[in-house]
Amino acid sequence: MVKITVKAPCCSSIRECRVRTKYVISLEDGEILRSIDAVRCYRGEEKKYVIETTKPIAVIEHYVSNSGVHYLDVEYSDWDKERTLEIARRLLG
Repeated sequence: MVKITVKAPCCSSIRECRVRTKYVISLEDGEILRSIDAVRCYRGEEKKYVIETTKPIAVIEHYVSNSGVHYLDVEYSDWDKERTLEIARRLLG
């Protein structure tokens, strides 16, 4: 069983909070297990989530820039980065 702690992403403005999200993805099933919205860390807010599973998972941070460009960052993955990004791109569109 895999047990990891995922910290919510930090944001500094209302706009940034709306466009920054972390996703916990099941790599075998190709589905989103959990969506974690950003919190304002400079205000002292902090959220942590404990994820327990027996299947391979990945934690992906997704951010959309002002010009509409989507950025994906692999924070944790049981598989290699390229395979993980391929699955994440398919799931997130």
